[in-house]
Amino acid sequence: MRFVPGSYGTHAACRKMLRLLAPMPPAGRMLGLLAPGRQMVGTSLWGYGTSSETRTRDDFDMRFHQALMAVDKVFNRFRTSFLGKSSPVHLFWGALDLAVTRFSGRRAPLHPAGIPALPDDVAQEAYDREVSSAGFWPGGNGIDYPAFYAYAYPAPAGYRAAAVRPDAAFWHEGLSEFVLPYDAVQSAADPDGALMAFLVSTYEAAANLGAWDRDLLECAHGAPRQVRRPDAETVRPAAAIDDGNVEREDGPSKGRYRLVVDGVEAEMTYSRAGEGLIIIDHTEVPAALRGRKVGERLVRQAVEDARRDRVAIMPLCPFAKAQIGRHPEWQDVVRR
Repeated sequence: MRFVPGSYGTHAACRKMLRLLAPMPPAGRMLGLLAPGRQMVGTSLWGYGTSSETRTRDDFDMRFHQALMAVDKVFNRFRTSFLGKSSPVHLFWGALDLAVTRFSGRRAPLHPAGIPALPDDVAQEAYDREVSSAGFWPGGNGIDYPAFYAYAYPAPAGYRAAAVRPDAAFWHEGLSEFVLPYDAVQSAADPDGALMAFLVSTYEAAANLGAWDRDLLECAHGAPRQVRRPDAETVRPAAAIDDGNVEREDGPSKGRYRLVVDGVEAEMTYSRAGEGLIIIDHTEVPAALRGRKVGERLVRQAVEDARRDRVAIMPLCPFAKAQIGRHPEWQDVVRR
């Protein structure tokens, strides 16, 4: 959210939040932090009562702390489903909103800066990579109620018109962010689910419209004491080479060895230098057959034929020379 750094100190933010939330009716448990029936003295976890009792600064701090603890629980679970770079769930300096940010890993356009009381260098360094960010803000600087927010930088085309959840979420033109009022989450039948839906749907809007590599960056949500299923790449074994034999086409001065696998041909050519010497001058293995030892089979066949015919081999082809060098048992046919 675009806040003026230092505009709220800790206690000032707590007092602001309490003033905004005091009219709300008690709501019992919020985001599952307390078990049924367990309440703090004078108020439920996220239900800010309407009592007119005088509240101390410590009371403000306690209530704000409880709210942040509840939000932190959901934010951290949201964070478990992202494998790319992600900020911790943290209190943003100066403004005191609780925030979490995901990064695509790609550079972003230079930020225009110009944010009041924030040095341009700070803004431009903070947004030099693409981000999708969400947070919780107790109010002020554009909204007069506590709310959750989400934004992307740079905002991809169509972002503001994206469908996000839950129904109470909306695009705030003044802030250029998606906003979900705190009250809508507090009063939802499933507060955890409502907040998670907002976090996920606003991130997906940024990631899909911004063409993030979601398959590489994401995984399933983590759960306590549950091992996540492996998501490693499935390595398929190389297809078995068919039973076809290496064929030889021999001429008076030139010849070649060929092997056809799955309709793709590999070859190794040679020239004759008299009666007792063949010179291997070229080996060609198409990319589709690499890693399947096709070239080695061609050289092996030439070695076997040289032994049978009592001729020597001069491997001028770098590939054939390297293959023969790896096999000490083939050295008997090499021309010295």
